[in-house]
Amino acid sequence: MLNQYSSTNAKSGVYLIKPDQYPDPLQAYCDHNTTSGGWTTTCDNPNDCVIPVDLDICLCPENYMVLGDICIPQEQCGCYVQWEGVLEESESYINSDCSLRITCNSNILTSESYSCSADATREKRNDVRRCYCNEWLEGDGLTCTRNGPRDCSDLYTADKRNNGKYTIYPSESLGFEVYCEMSCGGWTVSMNYWKTNA
Repeated sequence: MLNQYSSTNAKSGVYLIKPDQYPDPLQAYCDHNTTSGGWTTTCDNPNDCVIPVDLDICLCPENYMVLGDICIPQEQCGCYVQWEGVLEESESYINSDCSLRITCNSNILTSESYSCSADATREKRNDVRRCYCNEWLEGDGLTCTRNGPRDCSDLYTADKRNNGKYTIYPSESLGFEVYCEMSCGGWTVSMNYWKTNA
């Protein structure tokens, strides 16, 4: 367990701290002038001064951070993003309004514009915020392509159980309207007619 002292606008110096599980407070030097950002920093939150509860462990030298109970070079920590956590190398996340993709490249955060396809919605699923293609479409949310329904049975399988008119997209067609008989498992009722010149 670690106690933290926020480095925001903090000055270097000796602070009276009380780490969890310690009966009495103790004095600790917190250095906010170094690039490490404080007493020692962790990969999980490099912007805060972190005081180890177990004061018998070694503190990390400058440009190193704590990962678990060892010190590793700062460049191996990935990129810290406030409120989001740590991004591993080449990992990215989408900001809250889905307008930017932020990526960790060589421990530097880079951003690029990001916008959803007209056939996608912005949302968070399984703790991942991004653009997701709408129903019957597939893709990465930036580009979505039609993936059904090919026929009435696809609709039936997707719990569309009312008899009526539906648009289907067989064999990469632009789609056309049909009547689906759903009471018997999703039959397509279609009609062909030819106009003849007399």
